[in-house]
Amino acid sequence: MRKNLVLRVLGILAALGMAVMLAACNGPVSMGASPAIKQVGGQVVGPQDVYEMSFFEAVDMALTVSKDKFREAEIDYEGRSIRVKNCMYPGGCMSGEVKPLLLRDYNTHKSGVIFLLDIKGEASSDPFEYKRHSDLFYGGIKEYAKLRGVPQTTFRHYTQEEGTFIEIAPKDVPRDLAGFVYWLDKKDNPQPYEGVYEFSNGRYTLGLYYDASDRVYKYKAMILETRTREWNAGEIKVKFNKLEADSGCLSRYFLQDKSEVGATWHVYSDGLVAENLSDGGSNIVLLPVDVSGYTSKDSGRSGNRGNSGKKSGATAKKGERTYRALGSGTAWLLSSKYLVTCNHVVDTGDTYFLRVGDDYKEVRVVARDADLDLAALKLVEGAIDDPILPLRKNSVLENGSEVYALGFPKVGILGMTIKITDGIISAQTGFNGRAQDYQISVPIQGGNSGGPVLDESGNVAGVAASIIRHDIADNVSFMVKYQFLKMFLQSHNVEFTERDSNESMKAKDIFRRYGSSVYLLWVLERNN
Repeated sequence: MRKNLVLRVLGILAALGMAVMLAACNGPVSMGASPAIKQVGGQVVGPQDVYEMSFFEAVDMALTVSKDKFREAEIDYEGRSIRVKNCMYPGGCMSGEVKPLLLRDYNTHKSGVIFLLDIKGEASSDPFEYKRHSDLFYGGIKEYAKLRGVPQTTFRHYTQEEGTFIEIAPKDVPRDLAGFVYWLDKKDNPQPYEGVYEFSNGRYTLGLYYDASDRVYKYKAMILETRTREWNAGEIKVKFNKLEADSGCLSRYFLQDKSEVGATWHVYSDGLVAENLSDGGSNIVLLPVDVSGYTSKDSGRSGNRGNSGKKSGATAKKGERTYRALGSGTAWLLSSKYLVTCNHVVDTGDTYFLRVGDDYKEVRVVARDADLDLAALKLVEGAIDDPILPLRKNSVLENGSEVYALGFPKVGILGMTIKITDGIISAQTGFNGRAQDYQISVPIQGGNSGGPVLDESGNVAGVAASIIRHDIADNVSFMVKYQFLKMFLQSHNVEFTERDSNESMKAKDIFRRYGSSVYLLWVLERNN
């Protein structure tokens, strides 16, 4: 009798537990890291394990992890969150949002970030669905933070703040210097003050363009180049309500930490000066940049004036179509149909061709990441039989490790044959401590961008991406680390191979084995 009573009680408890789990799965369920983040009246309470990173690094990490782990993920600027959807089998589907939350410690004044995941199931019969989705996301956050070297600490007394999600320039506005100037040069009716500007302290290069769709702030200044970790190309730094010579104007300005302030400017014929505003300890003066080297000879465009005009450049015909060359870079073989290059290489044209032997094969961009400066390409037709370059699978490369770059630098001067250069890993981080990159001593030039950098075993250790100008420093180059390349490819379901090899190869052996699998990439504009 007693045994039956115990069994009945356990059965009732189990049924109640199942009902609670099902209710949780089919209604909004707020979750944090384990243990669950507690909230009272919309405010988090109790000790919190925070990631020591800027708010916008957190947004980037949350978006990257969400895209990797969930079926759909996109930024909701109005809701200041990342909207997500996912389905699992067995189980069901869910939708909701990821919200990075900024906490500031009372005592140390340090800031840190936690992530709130609010989801609801969609008619699921799986009582563990919400936990599985939660574990998937928070596990990804933990892995990515470890890969980036983001430290954690505990806040016990803190304030809660909401960060601002920065506006991004439209996709049809190029986010690199040459592409932006060329795009602006082709506009039918360019407005006064559209052009390229440099901060007087050299921290940012901005592309200023007219946005007729915005009823209040019609002039937008976006980042083209930055010397800080907080900002990325394409993000809007300043929004002006008007720009007229010898007058004042109002703006919304985003500081180095991306907090938003109002600012008044005085507009001169040769630049813009902010009144009573400093950013990172410097007063703000925007000076026009002479970009005539990027434009047609008769355009006269510099930083603040100019007429429309077509960019001159070499033309070529393939079949019945005519193309104008905009530039070149390097791409290399991941599989018989997929290749890799840098995002900034394929950010300006509308047509891309590989030079494979004596033939040209058209490729299209299938995935890109502006922050990592990576792009994946796929052959429009057919396949390539050359050897596939494997990604390094070994542990982190140490400083002093030898590496070799393959690519097509300065084709107008050095010709269209592949080149190999060597050097070492100089530092574990890139420009301004950028964790995604290695600093290398390999001499690379314009045209090397997108090319593979191989380790001593012939495995891809990274992608040649950028250099510091030679008038500032010699032999300082940067490559995107293979770990981040792998993460990028996985998140976009792009085929690749890995190899865990300690085979020692000389430069000539690497060149013989893989030289045929690295290609000159032409960036073209189709005229007809």
